[in-house]
Amino acid sequence: MSFFDSAPEFIELDNRQFRGVNPVSSEQMENKHEVLCPRSLIEGRTILDLGCCLGATGHWCLSHGAAQYTGIEVQKTYADTARQLLEKYHPGKSEVLDIPIEQFLSQNTQQYDVVLLLGVLYAFTDYYSILQSVTDIAREIVIIESLYPNREQFDDEFCGVQFLKNQRINLSDIHGSLYGRGTRI
Repeated sequence: MSFFDSAPEFIELDNRQFRGVNPVSSEQMENKHEVLCPRSLIEGRTILDLGCCLGATGHWCLSHGAAQYTGIEVQKTYADTARQLLEKYHPGKSEVLDIPIEQFLSQNTQQYDVVLLLGVLYAFTDYYSILQSVTDIAREIVIIESLYPNREQFDDEFCGVQFLKNQRINLSDIHGSLYGRGTRI
């Protein structure tokens, strides 16, 4: 049984389960979080999750000992759902803000023990400014999960950034995505 089977809404309400590449599932989410957010990195710490989607990472972190969780999500449907789910499972231990990541980073004055950029960095062409802002507010740890450059165009020794004009970004209120500029670092 997967950890997320005990809170099925985090998967059932996530329209990313319908995407063709790397669809979200209970098993995939558990495996991802076991690797990226082990208890030893999050226990007792404040967590900032940039691009929190439905708050599944918040549920994982709070269930594994995090002291406090803040999620940032630009898509209102995702943010509203994340607030509801996190309040249901972890009353009073989370905050989800419906604001663009860049705007949050430019206005934020608080520091967090752990800052997460899971599956969102590729959506920015000015990734360096995002990373600089993140390191300024992270007390201890920054955890990044991102897309990597296309292996068909670059060999394993490639070290750089691939800029894409047709990067897919999932939308919160339909089973689809929009195309925009993005990067793969």
